Amino acid sequence: MNVINSEVLVAYSLCSRKAYLLMCTKERGELHEYEQLLKENELINQQNFLAILKHNHSDLYPYTIANVKDGHEFLIDAQLVADNKLQANCPILTRVKNRNYEPTIFIGTHTITSKDKLVLMFIGHVLTKNQGNPPEMGCIVNLDGKSHRFKTANL
Repeated sequence: MNVINSEVLVAYSLCSRKAYLLMCTKERGELHEYEQLLKENELINQQNFLAILKHNHSDLYPYTIANVKDGHEFLIDAQLVADNKLQANCPILTRVKNRNYEPTIFIGTHTITSKDKLVLMFIGHVLTKNQGNPPEMGCIVNLDGKSHRFKTANL
């Protein structure tokens, strides 16, 4: 069964053939050096943010159904699945009200692009299918470590 994730969605927004190849072939190819650098920067950015978050908050748990039900303030490394066809990986989910969560993603650049907003929107969509209510906001953390909040409905 083919699964749609944010990588496929972004590829489709650029080229439908690229999305088809990502979904329907086993060959993935290698990332270009620039893409590798962006991914490395993204992971470093995420690790730095998580270190600060762990230092400042004690209610930080891995994403599990039990931890969602317990209503922890922060859930990390969320692997969201909806309708057995949609998959979204979200580094941090932040509890807001009524046990609803909002997504936070990280990027490896200083500038937020429409692609980054598309990824945030997709995660929000899959999260909506899981929690029943759409997240009002989502957060993108750029390479400077600055958090930028966006209304997910506007995306």
